[in-house]
Amino acid sequence: MKNKKKIIIISILLVVVIWISFYFIDSARVADEKEPLFCINVDEKDDGEHYVGLGYSFLVYQHPITGKKEYSGYLFGIEINNNFTN
Repeated sequence: MKNKKKIIIISILLVVVIWISFYFIDSARVADEKEPLFCINVDEKDDGEHYVGLGYSFLVYQHPITGKKEYSGYLFGIEINNNFTN
C-alpha cells in the first residue's frame, strides 16, 4: 500500500513539474518576442494574438509606434504579468 501512495505522489509531482516547465518555457519565449511552444494561437487579429496553454494564456500585441511586441500573461484567468507601455 505504501508503494502505491509513493507512486501516486511522485506521479503528481512529476506532472506539476512538467506543467511549471511548460509555463516558464512559454513565458520566456513570449518575453523574447517568439511564439510559445506549448500554446495554441486561438485568436489572431490585426491588433494582436491570443495564445492559450494548459491553465495559462498570453495576449501579445505589437506596439504601434516602436513595433516591439508587448504581452500580458494570465494564470488561470488572473493577470500575473505584462510589459505594456503607454
